[in-house]
Order: sequence, then C-alpha cells, then structure tokens
Amino acid sequence: MRIAVLLDRWRRGHGGLESYLEPVLAELAARHDVFLVARDAGRTPPHGVIPAPVRASAWPRPWRDRRDAERIADAALALRPERVLAVRAIPFPGAIYQAHGGSAPHLRQARGACAARGLAGWKARALERLEECTLQHCARVLAGSPKVARELRARRADVDCAVLPPPLAAPVPAPRTQPESGAPLFLFCGRDARLKGAAEAVRWFQELARRWPRAVLRMWGASPAHLRRAIGAQDLQQVFLHGWDGGFRAALAQAACLLHPTRYDAFSLVCLEAVASGVPVITTAEAGICELVGMPLLAVADSPQAALAAYQLMRERRGEFVPAAQRARAEFCLQGHVRRLMVELER
Repeated sequence: MRIAVLLDRWRRGHGGLESYLEPVLAELAARHDVFLVARDAGRTPPHGVIPAPVRASAWPRPWRDRRDAERIADAALALRPERVLAVRAIPFPGAIYQAHGGSAPHLRQARGACAARGLAGWKARALERLEECTLQHCARVLAGSPKVARELRARRADVDCAVLPPPLAAPVPAPRTQPESGAPLFLFCGRDARLKGAAEAVRWFQELARRWPRAVLRMWGASPAHLRRAIGAQDLQQVFLHGWDGGFRAALAQAACLLHPTRYDAFSLVCLEAVASGVPVITTAEAGICELVGMPLLAVADSPQAALAAYQLMRERRGEFVPAAQRARAEFCLQGHVRRLMVELER
C-alpha cells in the first residue's frame, strides 16, 4: 500500500508529535511504502520512510500556512497514494485526519484563559479556518481521546470518528515500588508552560510542601526563562527550572508524582510516560488521558487542596502502582497501536 503522510514541517525530536511519528511511521514503513510529504521532510526522516520535501512559501504566517498546505496536498496527489493520512491541518479530499493537537477552537479558548494576552485573534482564526476545512473534507477522523472525538463530532456530526490513543513510544524507567518515607520529588513537564499550567503546578506544590516540607519540584519547559514568565511572581523555594534537555524521563526513576494541571490536552504523552513508569499523575479534567487511565495512577484535581487529597489517597495505594503501570504498558504498546492504525488505513 502507498501511504502519504501529510505534515506541515518535519522537525525530528522537536515535540510530542515528532516523538509519536518517528517510531510509528518506521513501523508502517516496514510493511508499506510510506511517503512523508512536508517541509524539511528530507532532514533525517523516520527509518524506511520515503521523504517528499515541499518548498516553503515566502509569505508570512498565517498566509504561508494556507499556501504550504496547498503545496503539500498537490505533492501528495502527484504520488498517487492509496491512503492519505493528514496529521496536521492540511485539507485533502478523502484523507484520514489524525487530529493530534485536538480541536483548534477549544485550544484557543484554553490559551485565552491561561495567558495574559491569549493568541492574536485574526491569526488564530485563520489557522482554525484551515483546520475546519481539513475536518470538512476528510473521510474519517482518528482522535487521540474521547474528549477530542466529542469536540470534533460537535463540529461535524456526520464524521466517522474513531478513538486511537497514541502509544508509549519513548523508553522510560521500569516501574518500581515507591518508598514509604523520604522527601518526595514532584515533576512538571510542558513545552508550552502557560497552557500546561505551570503557575498552577507551583501552587499545587506549595500546598503539598506544607505536608512534606522537604519536598522538591523540578519543572521542564521550553527554557527556564519561559517557565519563569509562565509562573509569574510566586515563591520558587525548592523549585528547580530546566530547559527542554530531555531530563524529564530520567527523573521519572526517582519521582513521587507528576503535577499536570493543564488547561487543554488532546491526550498528554508526558502523563502516559509517567503512568508507564509507575509514577502517579495528578491532572485536570481537561487532559484527554483522564478518560482512559484512572486510579491508582491518575487522579483529577481542580485546586491545590484537591491535589493534596488526591496525592494522599494515591500514596495509600502505592502497592498497586507496579501492576497498574504494567497494564498501561501493555494497553498502550507501540505494536498494538500500529495494528489498530493499519486496520483504520485498510478500511
């Protein structure tokens, strides 16, 4: 089968989407002819994938996004693929739209609620129109969580929508039994620190630190400066800020809990990585993963007091962490995800 994968720009190791695509496309390429149609597709593409680079438009954004999407669609059409998988907002009639980022209008609303200025309205709406065009022209949708499936069905009631959560693709520490005592290590990880709730994570940690005075919070974001701006004027005692240096996964081996008070998440790979490592997660109802994973490794909170209560309850069930993590690893394994994706592509 000839499969064209449409992406605005390929940047290996840049973020969650690239971390997902690299192993999944490599697995698909072992069975089929997979073409990556994107800007910079020739720069270290996934193993076995055939790059089909597209030249970027000279226009500024958001006009460039529309013109680049047209060029990518034309390049894909020239390949004569049997299936087209759009993993970004790139309109292509009959494509399978895998909406990794969630629903753009809902994402904009979340950004407006968590940022001082929000997004520039006309630019955001231009990108939303591009996504709306992609949604209306596609044949089917693959949503990363039931939350995203509901949001997209509300925008197009007749769309054939299947839920296909992303897999655990990155290597993470093996689950372990957590000690009963000691200074707990809390983690936060989010490149977009405002959207992922960095300021709220610090407030949650301050409440937890009243109960465990020696506790530590380590935070990963785009950069320490970016984290400071997102956190604002708060006391950062026992809080350590890191750039996007890859240290989060290594820290899971010693972590007591991941704090993830996100304002919007289609799924949240960092939550899955923590759960698979046997590290409990406290997040919000806005994280798509909270409908797919539950106690004892994932709890929902809406305030610092609720986060403290959730963590205390999870500590009481720490003997269940390792079996629950092993079940999550089996449920979200890469091979199972690729098999389900192939079923959707072959329909």
